[in-house]
Amino acid sequence: VSNNATLEAQSEAFRKQAESASRTAQELLDREDDSNAGGDDGKENAKEIEELKTKLVEARKATSAAEANVEAMKAQALATNAEYDRLAAEHANLQNELTDDQGKKDL
Repeated sequence: VSNNATLEAQSEAFRKQAESASRTAQELLDREDDSNAGGDDGKENAKEIEELKTKLVEARKATSAAEANVEAMKAQALATNAEYDRLAAEHANLQNELTDDQGKKDL
């Protein structure tokens, strides 16, 4: 359960990082469109945009991986819960059998 919460928190952090990188890239694209494309600022902005696009792709990949890990943890938790329920039922049945056997011996 703790791992699941950690993975969900990481997934949310990666998602926010990707959204932030996307917003920043869009702002730089908008600035580039508004500025004169011939100056050094345009070249610097273009370089920064490319770097941000790369970071955005990496953040999206990390988000996808984190979400896949969360889904795997959820499936594992469900399987563990089902096995626990099965074992608890088996334990209860064995306890009942033991109680019945002890009752028969006392008679």
